[in-house]
Amino acid sequence: MADAVRPVRYPPGEALLTLYRRRGAVVDAGIGRHGYVYLLGADANRFVFANSEAFGWWEAFQVLVPVDGPTALIVSDGADHRRRRALVQPAMHHRQIRQYMAIMAANADAVIDTWRPGQRLDIYEQFRSAVRRSAIESLFGPRLAGHADFLGAQLQPLMELTDRLPQVVAAQRRIRSPGWRRAMAARDRVDELVYAEIARVRAHSSPADHVLAMLVHGRGDQGESLSDTEVRDQVVSLIAAGYATTSAAMAWAIYALLTVPGAWDTAAGEVRAVLDGRAPDAADLTALTHLNGVVHETLRLYSPAVISARYVLRDLEFGGRRIR
Repeated sequence: MADAVRPVRYPPGEALLTLYRRRGAVVDAGIGRHGYVYLLGADANRFVFANSEAFGWWEAFQVLVPVDGPTALIVSDGADHRRRRALVQPAMHHRQIRQYMAIMAANADAVIDTWRPGQRLDIYEQFRSAVRRSAIESLFGPRLAGHADFLGAQLQPLMELTDRLPQVVAAQRRIRSPGWRRAMAARDRVDELVYAEIARVRAHSSPADHVLAMLVHGRGDQGESLSDTEVRDQVVSLIAAGYATTSAAMAWAIYALLTVPGAWDTAAGEVRAVLDGRAPDAADLTALTHLNGVVHETLRLYSPAVISARYVLRDLEFGGRRIR
């Protein structure tokens, strides 16, 4: 049917929960050198974080390199990660939350104002547009935010690579498949824009450049700085991370509000009572208690990131099982 409603994609967390109930906290999968182990549950999470020195993530996160670049924090580890993190952290501490809230509200309103009664919408894609522009404008200023839709279109074929198994991505790279070539061409277009912005900020930055200026001009204790490649990788990874999971969480929140009887009306009533038609600011967050509960319950039920990868550096024992 032409007007059929797209089926809901149930979250992978439900499949992992079923696996946990049936097979326990340690689940072997894969074969030989391509094998991997699921560690599931709260105790497993505590174990991994308490033994962080036993894990690396450079090998495990290689699937993100085509998008984020080889020097992004999320794919770095060891001494390189510590050096880059020391240079990136000050830029992230510079956040102006009140100003960011105004940016987020304005971009959300701009998208919602295009909606019309009776129109059929893909809420996930609508929120991706609003959140992407908000993330870029908040972190890197209005100049780069003016390219938000372009960046979204170019990053999409790259981000789609991260949904595939690393072995599949490696095979695509080796044979230079059409999908791989399209993704690399899109990456070149992203790089052209981002490197031009880096060059501009190196020559003459302004307060509106926000985090980008701090990444470009930041110096460590020994006077070290980030190279243009390192700045590019931090910028692209922050943009991609800034909208991918957030827009997914927002879409699930709307799904929950519309499918739980009375939830939408209760949330909307609280918003009307607290805001009385004006845009929200940071002081309103503590007063929106029901909506805050909606956010937390959505993250509990429909977490946009339910699994992370690590590479085991030495043999470990957990749950009575040996992890090689």
